[in-house]
Amino acid sequence: MSMHTFKKENKLINKKSIEELFLKGNNFTEFPIQTHWRKLNNDNSNIKLAISITKKRFPKAVNRNLLKRYIRESFRTNNMRLKNHLSKKKNKIHILFIFIDNKEYDFKTINNKIIVILERLIKLT
Repeated sequence: MSMHTFKKENKLINKKSIEELFLKGNNFTEFPIQTHWRKLNNDNSNIKLAISITKKRFPKAVNRNLLKRYIRESFRTNNMRLKNHLSKKKNKIHILFIFIDNKEYDFKTINNKIIVILERLIKLT
């Protein structure tokens, strides 16, 4: 099995966790993606991710799903440095990506932005 996986246990779906992310977490923007994150002290290093793209910005589900797929794939292939960093510190992190622009981007652009975001998260955690 590949080391670059995005399984169900990596999805941030708990409503309470998402609310705490907004209330107690930190955020920054790397346009067109706003990142909300919260570091948790825990023995198992785990990353949980949620992606939000509003219907108001992209009325067609096809476009929303394509952008979510790009973000998820980019995160999946580039998150190993963050995982290694968190496992050394024995921390856990919850991340929420919110797409804040009205236009679609190609995979290469999204990938470059996710790499920048992950590097920034490594510095901040």
